[in-house]
Amino acid sequence: MTGAVIPPHSRGRTSISRTALTRVVAAVSGKILGVSAHQVRVELSDDGGRLQLTIHSPVRMVSLDRVVADPNVIGRAGGTLMERGEHAQQHIRSQVTAMTGYRIAQVIVTMTRASIRTEARVR
Repeated sequence: MTGAVIPPHSRGRTSISRTALTRVVAAVSGKILGVSAHQVRVELSDDGGRLQLTIHSPVRMVSLDRVVADPNVIGRAGGTLMERGEHAQQHIRSQVTAMTGYRIAQVIVTMTRASIRTEARVR
Protein backbone atom coordinates (compact mmCIF):
# COMPACT_ATOMS: atom_id res chain seq x y z
CA MET A 1 0.00 0.00 0.00
CA THR A 2 1.35 3.42 -0.87
CA GLY A 3 1.17 6.43 1.44
CA ALA A 4 -1.55 8.91 0.67
CA VAL A 5 -0.52 12.48 0.00
CA ILE A 6 -2.59 14.91 2.03
CA PRO A 7 -3.16 18.28 0.39
CA PRO A 8 -1.76 21.19 2.46
CA HIS A 9 -5.22 22.70 3.03
CA SER A 10 -6.45 19.43 4.66
CA ARG A 11 -3.71 18.94 7.23
CA GLY A 12 -5.36 20.77 10.10
CA ARG A 13 -4.09 23.41 12.41
CA THR A 14 -1.96 23.55 15.53
CA SER A 15 -2.23 26.40 18.00
CA ILE A 16 -0.70 27.22 21.37
CA SER A 17 -3.07 28.59 23.98
CA ARG A 18 -2.30 31.92 25.61
CA THR A 19 -1.93 30.16 28.99
CA ALA A 20 0.57 27.64 27.63
CA LEU A 21 2.57 30.36 25.89
CA THR A 22 2.58 32.48 29.05
CA ARG A 23 3.89 29.55 31.08
CA VAL A 24 6.63 28.80 28.56
CA VAL A 25 7.78 32.43 28.63
CA ALA A 26 7.66 32.50 32.45
CA ALA A 27 9.71 29.27 32.70
CA VAL A 28 12.34 30.48 30.23
CA SER A 29 12.52 33.92 31.88
CA GLY A 30 12.76 32.48 35.39
CA LYS A 31 15.60 30.18 34.41
CA ILE A 32 17.54 32.99 32.75
CA LEU A 33 16.97 35.46 35.62
CA GLY A 34 17.67 32.87 38.33
CA VAL A 35 14.21 32.85 39.93
CA SER A 36 11.22 30.53 40.06
CA ALA A 37 8.80 30.69 37.12
CA HIS A 38 5.91 31.42 39.49
CA GLN A 39 7.63 34.69 40.47
CA VAL A 40 7.56 35.90 36.86
CA ARG A 41 4.60 37.82 35.43
CA VAL A 42 4.22 37.79 31.64
CA GLU A 43 2.13 40.00 29.37
CA LEU A 44 1.65 39.02 25.73
CA SER A 45 0.56 41.37 22.97
CA ASP A 46 0.45 41.48 19.19
CA ASP A 47 2.83 43.80 17.37
CA GLY A 48 1.94 43.69 13.67
CA GLY A 49 1.59 39.91 13.60
CA ARG A 50 4.60 39.31 15.80
CA LEU A 51 4.60 38.68 19.52
CA GLN A 52 5.62 41.27 22.08
CA LEU A 53 6.68 39.92 25.47
CA THR A 54 6.63 42.07 28.58
CA ILE A 55 8.21 40.34 31.56
CA HIS A 56 8.11 41.50 35.17
CA SER A 57 10.43 39.52 37.40
CA PRO A 58 12.75 39.64 40.35
CA VAL A 59 16.38 39.02 39.46
CA ARG A 60 18.81 36.88 41.43
CA MET A 61 21.77 38.91 42.73
CA VAL A 62 24.82 38.32 44.89
CA SER A 63 24.87 40.08 48.25
CA LEU A 64 26.31 43.58 48.61
CA ASP A 65 28.72 42.26 51.26
CA ARG A 66 30.14 39.89 48.66
CA VAL A 67 30.46 42.68 46.07
CA VAL A 68 32.31 44.90 48.57
CA ALA A 69 34.67 42.05 49.46
CA ASP A 70 35.26 41.07 45.82
CA PRO A 71 34.10 43.51 43.09
CA ASN A 72 34.95 40.92 40.40
CA VAL A 73 32.02 38.81 41.61
CA ILE A 74 29.69 41.04 39.53
CA GLY A 75 31.26 39.79 36.31
CA ARG A 76 31.24 36.17 37.47
CA ALA A 77 27.55 36.48 38.45
CA GLY A 78 26.50 37.62 34.97
CA GLY A 79 27.39 41.31 34.95
CA THR A 80 25.62 44.48 35.96
CA LEU A 81 21.83 44.69 36.05
CA MET A 82 21.81 46.39 32.64
CA GLU A 83 24.05 43.69 31.14
CA ARG A 84 21.92 40.96 32.66
CA GLY A 85 18.76 42.61 31.32
CA GLU A 86 20.18 42.74 27.79
CA HIS A 87 21.35 39.13 28.07
CA ALA A 88 17.90 38.09 29.31
CA GLN A 89 16.16 39.85 26.40
CA GLN A 90 18.34 38.11 23.81
CA HIS A 91 18.10 34.65 25.37
CA ILE A 92 14.38 34.85 26.11
CA ARG A 93 13.76 35.85 22.49
CA SER A 94 15.85 33.01 21.04
CA GLN A 95 14.63 30.28 23.41
CA VAL A 96 10.93 31.19 23.16
CA THR A 97 11.21 31.35 19.36
CA ALA A 98 12.98 27.97 19.28
CA MET A 99 10.39 26.36 21.56
CA THR A 100 7.22 27.85 20.08
CA GLY A 101 8.01 28.96 16.54
CA TYR A 102 6.53 32.41 17.18
CA ARG A 103 8.20 35.45 15.67
CA ILE A 104 8.98 37.93 18.43
CA ALA A 105 8.95 41.66 17.80
CA GLN A 106 10.17 42.85 21.18
CA VAL A 107 11.11 41.60 24.64
CA ILE A 108 10.75 44.06 27.51
CA VAL A 109 12.21 42.95 30.83
CA THR A 110 11.32 44.86 33.99
CA MET A 111 13.29 43.78 37.04
CA THR A 112 10.90 44.28 39.92
CA ARG A 113 13.22 43.51 42.83
CA ALA A 114 16.50 41.88 43.74
CA SER A 115 16.44 38.37 45.13
CA ILE A 116 19.65 38.29 47.13
CA ARG A 117 21.65 35.12 46.86
CA THR A 118 22.76 34.21 50.36
CA GLU A 119 25.95 32.25 50.65
CA ALA A 120 26.75 29.60 53.21
CA ARG A 121 29.93 29.99 55.21
CA VAL A 122 32.72 27.61 54.42
CA ARG A 123 34.01 25.84 57.50
